Amino acid sequence: MRYLTLVGIAALSFAQAWAQKPVFSSTKPERGTMPYGVYSLSEIESIDQATGTLGLRIPLAALPPGRAGFSQSVDLLYTSQIYDLTTVQGDQQNSFCGSGVPCPANTNVLQPATNSGGGWQYAMTYRFEATLRSGVGFNACSGLPDPDTSTNVWRYTITFPDGSSHLLRLQGGLPGTFDGYYPYGPNGAGVCSGVGGLPLPLKFHTTDGTYVQVSKSDLGWLATFPDGRQVSTSSTFDVALATKICDRNGNCGTISRVIDTDLAVLTHLVDDMGRTVRIKHVGTTDTTCPANPFCLNSEDQIFRSGYGGTATDPASVNNSLWKVTWVQSAIGVGDAIPYDCSSPVGNDPNHNGRCRLSTYVRNVQQVTLPTSIGTALRYQFCYADDAAVTGKRGYGELISIGLPNGTTGDLACGNPAPSYRPRVEYSYRESRAQTRSATSSSENAVLSKSFFRRETVLTAGTDRDESWTYTYPGPGNFNGTITAPDGGVTTNSFFWDFSGRHRLAWKTVSPMGETVERFWAYNEPWIGVSAPQDRKNAYVRAEYRKPAGGTYNATAFALDKNGNVVSETVYDGVGAPTPAGQPPTSLPSGGTILRTMAHVYHSETPDAGQLGGSICAAGYESAYWGCSSTPVYKQARFRTNVTGLSGGAESATQWLYDSATTTGNVTDERRWDSTKAASLPGNGTPASPGLTAANAEVSTFTWNQGNLIAATFPDGDVTSTVRGVSGCGTNLYPTQVKRHDQNAAFRLTEDFTYDCATGAQKTATFEPGSSRAIGQVTDYDRFARPTSNYTGTGVGSSTKWRQRNNEYDDAGFSVRELSSVDGPLDFRMATVSSLDPAGYMQRRRWSDESSGAITATSTTGVVSEQEYLYSGLFRYELEAVPYSLLTSPAPMPPATATAGIPLAWRRRQYDRDGRLLAEDLIKRETATSAPPPPWSVTTPTVVSSQTWSYNGYSVTITDAAAKTRTETRDALGRLTSVAQPGSATAAYAYPARQMTVTQTGSATQTRTFTYTSLGRADWLAR
Repeated sequence: MRYLTLVGIAALSFAQAWAQKPVFSSTKPERGTMPYGVYSLSEIESIDQATGTLGLRIPLAALPPGRAGFSQSVDLLYTSQIYDLTTVQGDQQNSFCGSGVPCPANTNVLQPATNSGGGWQYAMTYRFEATLRSGVGFNACSGLPDPDTSTNVWRYTITFPDGSSHLLRLQGGLPGTFDGYYPYGPNGAGVCSGVGGLPLPLKFHTTDGTYVQVSKSDLGWLATFPDGRQVSTSSTFDVALATKICDRNGNCGTISRVIDTDLAVLTHLVDDMGRTVRIKHVGTTDTTCPANPFCLNSEDQIFRSGYGGTATDPASVNNSLWKVTWVQSAIGVGDAIPYDCSSPVGNDPNHNGRCRLSTYVRNVQQVTLPTSIGTALRYQFCYADDAAVTGKRGYGELISIGLPNGTTGDLACGNPAPSYRPRVEYSYRESRAQTRSATSSSENAVLSKSFFRRETVLTAGTDRDESWTYTYPGPGNFNGTITAPDGGVTTNSFFWDFSGRHRLAWKTVSPMGETVERFWAYNEPWIGVSAPQDRKNAYVRAEYRKPAGGTYNATAFALDKNGNVVSETVYDGVGAPTPAGQPPTSLPSGGTILRTMAHVYHSETPDAGQLGGSICAAGYESAYWGCSSTPVYKQARFRTNVTGLSGGAESATQWLYDSATTTGNVTDERRWDSTKAASLPGNGTPASPGLTAANAEVSTFTWNQGNLIAATFPDGDVTSTVRGVSGCGTNLYPTQVKRHDQNAAFRLTEDFTYDCATGAQKTATFEPGSSRAIGQVTDYDRFARPTSNYTGTGVGSSTKWRQRNNEYDDAGFSVRELSSVDGPLDFRMATVSSLDPAGYMQRRRWSDESSGAITATSTTGVVSEQEYLYSGLFRYELEAVPYSLLTSPAPMPPATATAGIPLAWRRRQYDRDGRLLAEDLIKRETATSAPPPPWSVTTPTVVSSQTWSYNGYSVTITDAAAKTRTETRDALGRLTSVAQPGSATAAYAYPARQMTVTQTGSATQTRTFTYTSLGRADWLAR
């Protein structure tokens, strides 16, 4: 069974991501295609800490943002869990057991899982699936050998574009099995006599923290998400891919397959403006490929069209983006691989036995990147298949990646050349030298990862080998560890109880000893039947944090039935979570409440701790699993109140919408200002809000299809927006913005044009038509990266003032920024950033206006540079200090003397948790002096130094004269004290809307800063 990673609340809990969302958020995904920077392994790879599943995500292309920022992207996705467990009969021709060799009757066998989230796939759409239990023909409806498996035979899932599969539960908690099988088919008919049937549409909901509704009718499938997105397909098949994805404002993208003029299959991702990302499936070695997008040996081309111009050639430099080469991997084809298999029925031990695996898996051999200049870059992949050398043959998982390095050489899969760097190699728990078992899981965990790269340092290139090792939880041992190349160990403790929290991490200990413990709770929908093993929608009720040597602080969360956060409370100095040494089961106790945020929503439901007596219980009408006609959008926040340390109100914000249950655009935002009212007004209702113009600052907004048209602010200032044809289509991007005060005494007009291929702003002209008209012009390459930006006046901004150019060398892994100083084209300043082929930042170099613009290989003219190095237990930064106490700066122009030789280095050292440990100023005798350790073995002259030591929430900084300064902070990161021996000690307190600073020394001084509830300074008392 595929391991399902909880998303939403469960996923966010690790990052402490319960920040309030702004009304206007940035566009995601990023504009255009960004190949620069994707080389870094850390950007594309993940290893599941609970299961050991390897995941890769290579971004290929994204549609430009549409109305309301709506966009869709195409990624290439891989997961090493390439098999599913499938129950089969003892079929003589079952290929999973070897041709002519029957599997034991009614057993779980390994089946390639490419179409259900395993292996390689393009991530762009959703997959609906109704699955009939394999082998149902044996004793069907008889209750033998187990009533669960013989009468509950249909299972429903939705697979997201990220490859995660989410189990669907039938609305109303209808009888079924704990793993999601029901006696009802996708047409609503009962499987066995006496079961009856269900009327269409069938209604489902998830219970894994995603809060998704799904319906299946005679018109097709439809999924509705809490944020108002709707995903649909008109197909009524048991397995269907979504063909339409829309946001809550009706902005949509469609996915379709068409036949090109050369009979090749095209997959189209198209937005409302007709802009298209296309995947062309081109055959290479298989003659059936031109009409088959899934042939085993083929090449796919990813390109675009309709971006303000017609694509004439999919392979042209302006349109072709990526190439993906596919191959077939044979696993056990020459000699079938034996493994242990078993019956899916818990009380039926008579069908265990040995199965034989003989199959093919469709894999990606190579991905070619669309570099701007130089040799094409490629990812190359090797697998543990029949083609691997004997010692590396396994079950077909990915075992090696050749990362892009700008060479034309191939990664040798049989014996990777030591000179091929960067590359990464993986080892797995299951290999052909071991006996694999398919009793309960199809996983094959990564046990180690080795990274081979070349580091570009000051003196010469250095080969570096880095290795990670992993352990995972299992029966009897619920801990997992990650050992990094520096020897630091991260330890995770997991649930292992099959109760909806299975494999969730309740405790994490960092290499330096910081501890995070989580109290997991359930936000159960009404399930209607007793199903203790299906208590789901797990979320973090409270999170406890304790730095090494410190005390615990905590944050507690409360949710409503739709997964919305209704309160967040931050504590400082709480007691240890209970029970000790076990998963926490209680909320924080003791300590000090620093801040509480309480949220009220337009679509109200009870909180997560309540469970309705029936599916149609009063108060649950807006629940995502409810039986009534529920709202589409469930995240419209009505009111947020913030209270502080004293328990008094600090601030409040209230929102009204054009339609709080459908489009969800804010039309009215009201912020309570304590200068207007002595106490916080009540919440009120949407019809009669508690915050009014008399006691709050009110802003109003007007929208069209999710695009902002006009905004009026509390002081009466108005900003209006025109979205014309020059914005790549009517009502898409703002082509003119007008700003004026409440009396219209002054008006500023800005005009904009756009690069329709990326949605990026191309020109901005301020006060057009006047003598003071100022224009800013930006040019982009085909990946939405700015190549030129200048400011000027006159017609078309032709009289340039300043200009900045960017040069991208994808094959050389560097970017150069040129800036003008005295004229638009003198380009006397430059910054060059260089990465190594693995994506590690290695060097940044700067020139000034007197030395001339440097290049990536310049040896003169560099006035400052930074180097980065990962060595042993630490990470280092080395910065050349051009003008310090040890040298003098070059004379200013027009003098012609050369710049002073930088005679100092500044070296910084960081620990395994990324904290700064030391900063040294090191003397440099000449420009050619060797850098200090660990770059070289020279003995440096340290001129001055500072060190940082950490103890709980305190950090002590010691300077070169051995003087110390100790700073302590609370759970919100606010400074609470500063102590310097021999000097006054300062204490900081934050009562209500104040900050009080008390300094004790020869005399005690107190200063009190008071602020309004909106954070504006009110008065100062000494």
